[in-house]
Amino acid sequence: MKNQKLQFIALTAVFHLLIPTNISFAQSNREISMQYDIAAYVWPSYHPDDRAKIFWPEGIGEWQRNMLIIILGKRL
Repeated sequence: MKNQKLQFIALTAVFHLLIPTNISFAQSNREISMQYDIAAYVWPSYHPDDRAKIFWPEGIGEWQRNMLIIILGKRL
């Protein structure tokens, strides 16, 4: 029981460290242009790829990690 609590706390801490919390949206003095700097960003966990099965064997991407945290949280 205590080991599961420690695992849950460790997974939660790692999860929160991966989320950027210090994002600043400072305005710059440059003129605003109507061009896109980035049109699309493809995150590989959302697309079927055999190489991603190493990280997400169930094929649902990082949601697999979130489901593990939820399951461990309910067991505590």
